[in-house]
Amino acid sequence: MNAAGVKLGCHSVATHLRVDDTLGDMLEHPAFAGFGTLLLPWDSRRINCTMPLRRIAELLPYHTHVDPAVIVSSINRMIDDVSAGCRVFYDYYSAAEKRGTIAKDDRTFFLPRQA
Repeated sequence: MNAAGVKLGCHSVATHLRVDDTLGDMLEHPAFAGFGTLLLPWDSRRINCTMPLRRIAELLPYHTHVDPAVIVSSINRMIDDVSAGCRVFYDYYSAAEKRGTIAKDDRTFFLPRQA
């Protein structure tokens, strides 16, 4: 459900993901509406929406010791934050700054809440 209590899609905003859920489940999660693809580490690359999150290390070739359970736990923390009304996604550039500059379109950051 969103802040107004409306159920969105097949998941509510508070529904947690599991390592056996897919990239598609994460991208379509209502908590990430409008910025889900920006959770992934590439620009304009084809996304295999059927890839299970337990294989997420394959998307991070420059990282070692990637623990899918830790990644999913972090994603679920953001889901909890969004469900609690906290903002987790921020555009780095304003709409005016991005206008006409494709290189700035996907420049964003996530600010996870500290425990």
